[in-house]
Amino acid sequence: MGVCTGGCGCFCCCCPTKKAKGVIPDGGIDAERGCTDLCCLLLFIVFVAGWLVIAFVAFRTGDPIRLIKPDDYEGRVCGIDPGLEDKPNLYIPSLLVSNLDFGVCVEECPKIGSVICKYDAQNETDDTSVLEALIWNSDCWVVFYESSPTLWRCFPDVLDPQGWGNWTATAKELSELVDTLAFGRYIKQGFAEIYDGRWVIFMTGITAVIITFIWILLIRFLVKPIVFLTIILILVLLVVVGFVAWWAANRQEREAATGDPEAGKQETTYRVFAWIFWVTAVIYLILLVWLLGRIRIAVEIIKSSSKALIRAWTLILIPPITFGLLIVITIWWVAVSAYIGSMGEVTEETFQPPENDFVNTQRAFPYEVFQRDNITFYLQVYNLFGYFWTMNFFLALGYFTICSTIVQWYFSEPTGSETHKHVGLCVVCTAFHRAIRYHLGSLLFGSLIIAIVQTIRFLLNYFAKKFEVWRLGMTAKIVLACMNCCLMCLERIINFINKNAYIVIAIRGTNFCAAAAEALRLLVSNFLRVATTSFISTFILFLCKVLIVATTSFISTFILFLCKVLI
Repeated sequence: MGVCTGGCGCFCCCCPTKKAKGVIPDGGIDAERGCTDLCCLLLFIVFVAGWLVIAFVAFRTGDPIRLIKPDDYEGRVCGIDPGLEDKPNLYIPSLLVSNLDFGVCVEECPKIGSVICKYDAQNETDDTSVLEALIWNSDCWVVFYESSPTLWRCFPDVLDPQGWGNWTATAKELSELVDTLAFGRYIKQGFAEIYDGRWVIFMTGITAVIITFIWILLIRFLVKPIVFLTIILILVLLVVVGFVAWWAANRQEREAATGDPEAGKQETTYRVFAWIFWVTAVIYLILLVWLLGRIRIAVEIIKSSSKALIRAWTLILIPPITFGLLIVITIWWVAVSAYIGSMGEVTEETFQPPENDFVNTQRAFPYEVFQRDNITFYLQVYNLFGYFWTMNFFLALGYFTICSTIVQWYFSEPTGSETHKHVGLCVVCTAFHRAIRYHLGSLLFGSLIIAIVQTIRFLLNYFAKKFEVWRLGMTAKIVLACMNCCLMCLERIINFINKNAYIVIAIRGTNFCAAAAEALRLLVSNFLRVATTSFISTFILFLCKVLIVATTSFISTFILFLCKVLI
């Protein structure tokens, strides 16, 4: 099973740990713990080292500007490379999606009837005979469509393919062209709107935070009446709707007596609905009586959570810190992906004008284009897997810190004559130190499993889109949807087990596999209680979210209206 180090706990993943299942000590934290799942920590260190090597090579050889700025027929970047600083836009002489790599850098998008030439022929267009020869030799081209710059490309203003005499692309290619080039327009507009409303967004966020804290203070006193009032209202609603359906059935019965045949059919339908609602109400009442004790437990759990957050108020720092770490790792992943995607070299290809190009020449000629390296796909997969693994690790670290803090508060005892539990202001720091000192390997182990499933899901959807699996028929669509659904369910199940395993690790200090097995055993043996508690908690949290969002929206709207009136 592996080798366990005596002073540092378990070295290999899932090796057995010797933990006494005695009484949990004061504070709920088993002090006799060691490092767990060290092999996963070492594996992560090796993986990150490889990740950094890939990033170093990508930063040395890649050029992300090529992903945004267009290349001309010489493989140079418009508006960037020497000699093209004042020519940021790319004009494509033959507007075919397959030939988007071929173009000439220009200062402004040209008008219909003008002539665009290669750089070495731009000074020889004054003589008409010379210009005709240049056009025939594919050194110049006549502009045949109006265009405007989008992402530094002269994109046609008219989206009707019949408006272009030389258009030979399919509707699918046109759609891809619009999606590729016009997407930047939406991004630019979105960022502009966010910048214009930055103060409103900031004030709305502050308002939401304040309302959230007020609700946390009140939930201790309001959660019980809200839950039981909602339960009673649901029962009353089922009974009332049944009576309404029965009343509608009686009304249809009177109309059927007058000779209306349709009324008789509707009468039966309404009576069936009435009985369905009444039977549902009876089953609901039986379940309510049966689960009343568990509902009370769920209510007490939510009240205890509110108390814990008030006593250990430094817990509010965990979500923003986790969110900040996620932003940092996302920026790193995007940057590395951009550099990897721009790794390659300029190669020579042949430009073949379309057969119906009656405005310009038919002669094919060579040109240079930037080609990505074949290895970039595998590097991108490695980078994506690293992003998933690190992202899930940050989430697990934040969750474990919260679990460890709540456990220490829950099992602590009031000191002296005090009735409230005190855990100190540094309890979150202590929990974070415990995670870093002992359980990084276990957190990385749980994150690794989820990252593997997420990567498989991504690759499945990527290859399905790349090879257009849906074109194979309805059977392929159903199989793909089923596989994607199974992976999604597997990911959620693993995530649920991981969270409960982290709680066991916070209490016992065991390795991940032992904690996951213990958590799974507890979940199975208390399935009904866990399901009821989860459902009630989710429902109450949903009501909290609706209340906070509605209140925040109302206050933000009022602030906007007040500002408009004052201005």
